[in-house]
Amino acid sequence: MLALLWLFARPAGAAVQYTVLLEGVEGEPRDNVMAALTLVQREGQAVPVRLLRQMHRQASGEIRRALQPYGYYAPDITANLERSENRSHWLASYSVALGEPVPVVAVSVSSDVRDPAVTAAFQDWQLPVGATLDHRQYRESKELLIQRLHELGYRDADYKEHRVSVDTDTYGATIELHVSAGTRFTFGELRFGESPFDADYLRGFQIIEPGTPYDERQVVEQRRMLSASGLFREVEVEPLEPAPDSPGVVPLRVAFTPVLPNRYRANVAWGTDTGFGLGAGWLRRYLGTRGHNFSFGLGAVEERNRLAADLNYVIPLNPLDGSRFKLGARHEGKDLNFEDVDLDEGGETRIVTNLVTGVWQRAAIPWGDFTVTPEIGLVLLQEDYDVFEVVFGNLPDETQDIIKESIGRESLALLQPQFDVLAPTLSLRARRADDALYIRNGDFFNAQFLIANENLGSNIDFAQLRLDTWHIRSFTENSRFLLRTNMGYSEADTGDALNVEFNKMPQYYEFRAGGPRSLRGYAFETVFPETSSTGGKNQLIVSLEYEHQVIADWSVAGFVDSGNAFNSWSDYDAKTGVGLGARWRSPVGLVRIDLGVPLDDAEGSFQVNITVGPEF
Repeated sequence: MLALLWLFARPAGAAVQYTVLLEGVEGEPRDNVMAALTLVQREGQAVPVRLLRQMHRQASGEIRRALQPYGYYAPDITANLERSENRSHWLASYSVALGEPVPVVAVSVSSDVRDPAVTAAFQDWQLPVGATLDHRQYRESKELLIQRLHELGYRDADYKEHRVSVDTDTYGATIELHVSAGTRFTFGELRFGESPFDADYLRGFQIIEPGTPYDERQVVEQRRMLSASGLFREVEVEPLEPAPDSPGVVPLRVAFTPVLPNRYRANVAWGTDTGFGLGAGWLRRYLGTRGHNFSFGLGAVEERNRLAADLNYVIPLNPLDGSRFKLGARHEGKDLNFEDVDLDEGGETRIVTNLVTGVWQRAAIPWGDFTVTPEIGLVLLQEDYDVFEVVFGNLPDETQDIIKESIGRESLALLQPQFDVLAPTLSLRARRADDALYIRNGDFFNAQFLIANENLGSNIDFAQLRLDTWHIRSFTENSRFLLRTNMGYSEADTGDALNVEFNKMPQYYEFRAGGPRSLRGYAFETVFPETSSTGGKNQLIVSLEYEHQVIADWSVAGFVDSGNAFNSWSDYDAKTGVGLGARWRSPVGLVRIDLGVPLDDAEGSFQVNITVGPEF
């Protein structure tokens, strides 16, 4: 009797706990369903049974609506609500069979203007026929389309109509859009802000013509052109509001933050082939108000007391196409002593070369996938050294005079050359690469030609052709094959003195192999014909390398280099070096560390080379 009284006295709407179970839906659709279910929002709370049943009845509809943004318009939902055995807890379970998402069967995008640019923008619609209807992608595509029209100068463009219709009988979706584009704006004047340069010079970078249809891509390209000049740390090209009297014209404000005008550098280095070295440099980024720049560099290394000094002055001709005129001067000196020519005793000489160059770098020419850069120049060179002093410098002066008389003037001229060269030059560089810092697929050709003639102001006749090439291929994601060639041919006379060959051309232009971009495993410029004291007329070197990535940004490489400098094919004696290397893709470029071992006679048993930067 007391139990019955207790039962009737219990409130009919007593609160209960429940759990929600959802099966058959994963990922973002599941997250959206769970967020839409009222049951889930109140899960963990005690609710009256009546309210629980009401939320359960509306759950299937909530699930259907939550799946529609993902294209699921016909899911099969099995819903169940039951109490646990002890009647103190409830379970609301829903098993969903998603079915196939509804496809887009028709898309109609139209506008009130006829403009090829607008038509092209419509063709970039991101939800084409055949795609699964995704309402999120539909909204994003709508926004992107209007954004693109705004970028094309249709600043007032908006949707006059936009709808998505889903036919559940045929199970297909139709998208209909009609854009009211309005009037297309045009570019106004470019207003250059304060800078160290003449406005006329800055207008040489201008690619936007006032009065042409507005296009945001041209604004981006205009900024890129100015940034690529190297004159500015930051460039901002900002569209301004049209003036009241020119409502459809958009002027542009160009603001600059120039780079510091001077850059200085100093470095200390050591190499297995060069010994201890020092370097210094100064770059004046712009002189005057028209973008001229000036640089000076000085370097000295322990090996053969090498010293080099460079002075360069660059005059931009056309900022848009990159054409320019370069004036340069170079002084180079190095010792040559009796040990360098395999003598037990003797003296030494200083090989001194001075050059003045003028180069006209033409505008780059697109040729298929390649960019070809031609250069036309003129070189004035003076060089002299004294091999007689190297061979006989340890002898008394009287003995030297006797030897000079005995070998004759012609041989003495070979031993004590003085070159005065005035030579026109021509070079062509062709390059294609898939990346600026780490090339996976690319090719490079660099051809250089010069000619010196006594009728053109030189005291000797010779001509030279050089061709350097790189070919890089990646056949898998983690590997590269690299093929490099260095070829050169010189048309020059060769004389013989003291059973040593002397080429009648400046040693500055002679070929010598060895070093990181030549024959690895051999010291820098130590490989050339045994019958010569300074170098060879010709060169042929081939390098093959395989590189494989082992961890992110790090690779190992194996290589073989073979070739030599030579005077004639009859004395061509290829030297070969092999080795292993490590590669690091640093933020500033590729760092290469190579250990090369010579397989033929060499000054050392191995060489270590470290280089930074892309192959070409």
